[in-house]
Amino acid sequence: MLKGTRQEIKNELKQRTEKIHRKVFELFGDYSRDIDFSFIGLFSVLFNHELNLESDAPGAPARDRLVVSNPRTLPSLIAVLAESGYLNWKECKATIMQLPKLLTSPNIALFEYSGIDLIAQSSYQAMLYSIGAASVGKASRNPYRVFHVMTEKRSTMLQEILMSASESKLSNHISIVPKVDLQKRASIVHFWFSMGWQLEEVRFDDTAFIFEGLQRAARTREKPVVMLG
Repeated sequence: MLKGTRQEIKNELKQRTEKIHRKVFELFGDYSRDIDFSFIGLFSVLFNHELNLESDAPGAPARDRLVVSNPRTLPSLIAVLAESGYLNWKECKATIMQLPKLLTSPNIALFEYSGIDLIAQSSYQAMLYSIGAASVGKASRNPYRVFHVMTEKRSTMLQEILMSASESKLSNHISIVPKVDLQKRASIVHFWFSMGWQLEEVRFDDTAFIFEGLQRAARTREKPVVMLG
C-alpha cells in the first residue's frame, strides 16, 4: 500500500497508471487501439493501494479477495498484474492476445493469478462466490474485504443474492460496475438502491476519483457497497 498524504498517493497512482499505459502502447503498438485498456486505472488503484494482499504470505486468511466477471476488464487487469510483477510482460502479451479464444472455451471459467480468487464469465457464479467469501469473513470476524468487478447485467437469480447480502449487512463486500450505459443508468441505480446496497457513483477515467470512491466505500459499516461508473 502506498504511503503519504492523500495528494501524494493520488499523484503516485496517476504516475504508475500512465507508466502502464505507455508500456501497453509500446508492447502492443497498433493493437492497443483494438484492445480495451480503459480499466488500467481501476486495477492500478486496487493493486497499488487498496488491496491488502499480504505479499509475504499470499495465502494468508486476512488478505483481501478480488473476483472479476467483466470480460472487458481483463486486458487491463493482466497489464496491471505484469507491472506489479505477478507475470512478465511477455506472458502478459501472450495471454491478452489469446483472450478471445480462451473466453469462448467451456473449460475456461477460472484463471488463477496471485492476488485473484476467481475470474468467471458468469456474474451470478462470481457473485455467489464473492458474497459467500464475504459471509465467511464476517462470521469469522476476519478483517478482509471482497471486491467484485462486474458488468451491469441483472437477473432474478442475481437479485436474490444481492438482497441476502444486504440483509446480512455485508459491508466487507464491494461490487464495482465501472461502465454503465447512460440510457440504462436510472434503472440500474434504482435496481441497486432497491436491493438495499450503498451506492457510490464514481468516475473511472481518473485514478483520483477511483481512489476517493474506494475511500468512501471503506467507511460504510452497515451495507454492502456498489460503485457505479
